[in-house]
Order: sequence, then structure tokens, then C-alpha cells
Amino acid sequence: TEKSNEKTSVEIREQYQYGTEFSIKDNLYKELFELAKEIISKTKIIIER
Repeated sequence: TEKSNEKTSVEIREQYQYGTEFSIKDNLYKELFELAKEIISKTKIIIER
């Protein structure tokens, strides 16, 4: 499809800045995102004590 051939702004920036592309599988991204949310939540609890 035409959309799959279009580059996102992140891809364009990475290609320009680093000359590389970054990709990550959706399930790994979701796992890391949930872990980050958990860490932020626990940090917030510690700070509010």
C-alpha cells in the first residue's frame, strides 16, 4: 500500500540524524511501556510519602 511506503516523521528524523532506522516489535514496545508506567507509578508513591 501507499501508506506503508510513506515514512513517519520519526523515521525521517532518525535517518537524517543517525543514518539508521529504529524498529521494535509491538509486543516488546507494549511490555516496555507498561514497565515504564509501573516504575513511574511506584516512584510517584515514594515521592509523595
